[in-house]
This record gives sequence, C-alpha cells and structure tokens, in this order.
Amino acid sequence: MNNKKMHRFFSNKKNKGYLSSTKKSRLDVFEKKIIALVLIVFICIIIYVAIIASIKNFTSEEDNIDNYISLTTTETGTKDVYGAQKDAAGNITSINDVTPISCYGDSFTNAADDMTASYPGVLSIYAQRTVYNMAVDTDTIFEMAARQGGLPAEVSPFIIPVSKTPTEVVLTNSEGQELHFNFEKNGGFNPCTIQGIEGLLSIIDGKYCFTRADSGDETLVLTPTEVETRAMALRNDDICIFFLGNDDIYKTPEKAVEIYRKMTEELGDNTSYLIIGPVKGEISELTAANNALAEAFGDKFLDLRSYLLNEADKDINITLSEDDRILANNGIIPYVYFSNNNSFSSQGADAVGKAVYDKLLSLGYFSDAQSTDK
Repeated sequence: MNNKKMHRFFSNKKNKGYLSSTKKSRLDVFEKKIIALVLIVFICIIIYVAIIASIKNFTSEEDNIDNYISLTTTETGTKDVYGAQKDAAGNITSINDVTPISCYGDSFTNAADDMTASYPGVLSIYAQRTVYNMAVDTDTIFEMAARQGGLPAEVSPFIIPVSKTPTEVVLTNSEGQELHFNFEKNGGFNPCTIQGIEGLLSIIDGKYCFTRADSGDETLVLTPTEVETRAMALRNDDICIFFLGNDDIYKTPEKAVEIYRKMTEELGDNTSYLIIGPVKGEISELTAANNALAEAFGDKFLDLRSYLLNEADKDINITLSEDDRILANNGIIPYVYFSNNNSFSSQGADAVGKAVYDKLLSLGYFSDAQSTDK
C-alpha cells in the first residue's frame, strides 16, 4: 500500500475514530490501574489504622490496669507511712495488732523533705504502733473532711461505662462546694466506691475522672452520689488526729467547729480522736480559733500553738536562741520549729510528736497495749 492509499485509509470517514479510540482504550486501562492502586493503598491504610488503634486500646487498657495497681498496692505510699510493716505483696500490717493511728492534715503533718522527720514518724516511735499519714500538703478542711467522710465528696449524675475507661465527673462536697484534690499522694482517697462500683478518681487533662476497677454492667448514676473513700471504709476505727496548721477556715472559727463536729460524728461509736489547733496565721485569728476549738472539744483538743510557745523547748531539751525567745515572748512560735513557712523542722516534728503522744496517752487511747512514756 502506497502512501497515497494509506492516507486515504486513515482519512476515510468510516474509520475516522480508529486511532483515537485506540488511544482512549489505552487511557481507560491506565486509569483503571491507577484507581485500583489507589483503592489498594486506601484499604492498606484502613487496615493499618485499625491495627494501630487496636494496639493502642490494648496498651491503654494495660496502662489503666498498671496505674490502678500502682495506686492501690499500699495505703499511702512507702514514704508516707511510718512505723508500718509490709508483707510480701506490699500491704501494710499493724504493729503488735494494736489500734493504728491515722493523721489527717496539710503540709504541717508531712515531712518537709526526705532528710526531715514528720511528727507522725516521731509519734509512731513513741506509741509503738502503725501510724498512717493521711495528710496532703494542699488540703483545706474541705478536702480533709471529704477524705475522712465528715463532709463527703459527691459526683453529679453520669454514666459509668462497661469498660475500664476514664470518665469525666463533676466533683463537689455534700454542701455543693467545689473541691480541689491533689492525687500525687493518695491520702486515703483511692480506691474509692461510687454507687457500689470500686475504682479510682484521678485528674486527667485538668478534669476529674473516674475509672472503674473491673469491667461490668453500664451503670447510671442518676442523682448526686457520695464517693466512699478508702479512709471512710478502713480508717474510721483508728485513733484519728485532725490537724490543719494553717487554713482560711480559722477566720470563721464557728465554721471550723461545725466541720470538725461532722468529722467526729462520722467516727460513730469511736471516740478516740484528737483535734489540734492551728499554728500559723494572724495572732488574733489563731487565738480566736484555738479558744473556739477548746470550748467545743474540751480534753479532745490540743492547743499546739501554746505548747510550742511555752513548753516544747524543755520537753525536747533545746535552748532557744535570743531571737526565738523574743518571738515567743511576743506570741510568735519560734522559728527553730519550722523548716519553712508550711512545714515543721526536725525539732518541730520532735516537739509535736511528743506533745501528741502525751495527749493521746493522757486520754487513755493506748489501753490496748502497754506503752512506755518517753
């Protein structure tokens, strides 16, 4: 076929679309391959995401379990329990099978640092029994009363899911007041129970969350419901000591008395308790608060400020500096008893531990064992 005939063939009207249709067919095949490749990649991505999500959920579940175990293995943590023995599982056992002492409070109950004793540590040596340190540095009387149960914490209505998934809750006390818990130290809070379901309260991304201990049925919490803490379940039969060294509540002593009364009523038949008065603040406020507490609780009240001003140096056999004597003469507790503005020094812990022990002994709280006055 010569060039002229070939030209006629491709320019023939009947065969006009032959070349273009061939190109279009090849393009269709190429497009189909691209689409198939995209679909395969998309499916692979979906499978990958599903696998990662599954692994993440499994890991998250394991993390929740590990977190739960780490927070509930012991009562309050190794550094916060004094005079306590632990079994192989890390559980705390009582010394000599006598009634333990539980010390509630703020930073004045905790040690200032790892090199300084706390007054519960000193007390455990004098009393020769387990002393649980239930104090949290940042607690006010409202958080302390919520841990102990005199003014319980409550959650607003919410749904407890079937799985061990952290669920946001709104937390107040039974008077509707907002609470500000710090869970870095347990302080007798966890594990807690809400509507019969045990779990942990924690703070996640600045929000209170409840995580159930075990999977179970979905539970509707339809009304404001009390949070039963570990301390409420286990510690209200102990010898209980309530001590806030500094708190705004003392500006209204009648309110402090009201809350402390609720806390002592929560103890039920247990009358082995001690209220300790404040030691830091304006002198006039301290005096008014200590007088109100003394009138309300009688022998079950310890005016620690007065003791540190007048007797402590002789009890622990120290000599006050000239500056500290001047402070004491002006109604200000000597600086030697403080490590900083919110904690006791070693001398302060020695003095407070001795004063509390002597007070508990005089009240007959150690009749369950032979204690030696030191």
